[in-house]
Amino acid sequence: MRNRFPLIMLASLVVIGGLVWTFVATNQGSLVTLQGSILKIRTFPLTPQSTLVLADFRVTNPSKLPFVVDKLEMFVDRPGGDPVSGDILSRADVELVFQYQKLTGPKYNDPLIAANKIQPGETVDRMSAARVDLPEAQIDGRTAVRIRIHEFNHQVAEIAEAGKQK
Repeated sequence: MRNRFPLIMLASLVVIGGLVWTFVATNQGSLVTLQGSILKIRTFPLTPQSTLVLADFRVTNPSKLPFVVDKLEMFVDRPGGDPVSGDILSRADVELVFQYQKLTGPKYNDPLIAANKIQPGETVDRMSAARVDLPEAQIDGRTAVRIRIHEFNHQVAEIAEAGKQK
């Protein structure tokens, strides 16, 4: 009589693997996340050592639950250097920038702020503005701008500039 233990063990592993895969696949919609990309970056020098970075972006909520924004962060990635974080402007400050600094161009989208909800399956165009302590020339030489969006229940989504264009 042949030893059937390896065959039984292999069959058990296949069944358990199938159950785990089914569980993960059916619960993917319950994971709150965002997918998206940065559409346009604009810069405006504030001082010789700081720059206003305006980022227009599009995000989609592919999950079955709403994504409730808790906070935003913006980072500028530099070649050969550490990322530099920016100080996010409030909605009121963004309105003032577009009201008084006409060189920034038109306001295409509303800012994404804390307590905004992105409903399941919804795609929205939003913007974020941050003061970054880098000269405009260094920001123009960046490798990417990244926006990190924190969800109220501690999930984090990050979108990044696909490819910087000159």
